[in-house]
Amino acid sequence: MKRFILIIFALTLATGSFAQGHHNHKMPDMDEMVSNLSPTQKRQLEKIHDDLKTNEEVIKKKLKAVREEIHSLMDQYGDNTPKMNKLLEQESALQLKLNKLQYQAKVQCDKVISKEQYSEFRQKLKANLKDRKERKQTEHCDSECPFKDTKKAKPEMKKR
Repeated sequence: MKRFILIIFALTLATGSFAQGHHNHKMPDMDEMVSNLSPTQKRQLEKIHDDLKTNEEVIKKKLKAVREEIHSLMDQYGDNTPKMNKLLEQESALQLKLNKLQYQAKVQCDKVISKEQYSEFRQKLKANLKDRKERKQTEHCDSECPFKDTKKAKPEMKKR
């Protein structure tokens, strides 16, 4: 099983999705994160993931189209408030639908695995996300990158 279950459970841990970025680090498989998954559990989790992925693709495609319309409208001169409001409402509704869909998949997964398996998964997921965050910070820039350590350096203010 690929990282499907991580995506489902990570929604409860962090907002947004697991963006792979330009480093393309693979998240561990569920098998690596949770011990004692039965073949039945694996099949059920795969089905939940496949259904989620199919439904997500449809919603994400619609979201992309609405967001493109919003950006297009932002580039136009003039007041298009009614149209913009309609697009923003569509975007909000689609995002809400996506979030509910993802949460429903998480609840379905909770019914498949035991509380102990879930606890084990959460502990390993938190550790993995922490490692991932640290790796992302160190690998983001090479030594020549002008943006490296920008949060640490504060420009001095000139007194008038």
